[in-house]
Amino acid sequence: MASIFEIGQASVDLSAKSNYRILVLGASATGKTQIINQFLYDKFATKHMETMDDMYRGEFEDGQGKLINFDIQVRTLLKILLKT
Repeated sequence: MASIFEIGQASVDLSAKSNYRILVLGASATGKTQIINQFLYDKFATKHMETMDDMYRGEFEDGQGKLINFDIQVRTLLKILLKT
């Protein structure tokens, strides 16, 4: 059964969407953010910039016209261990 969500004149078939949540964990200065930037933006920075927590959200259409929603969170493992 397809779920249809309507707002005004627009409607979206929710069964035509896939939602993904991705968590990238790793030690400091190992390239976690660079991997995500390369994947999403086709960019690679040669200078290291320290990040502790990054969040990326987006939507794209696959080859069959299905919408893909994603949330990617990049976390430094040391910060997580220190919180416990």
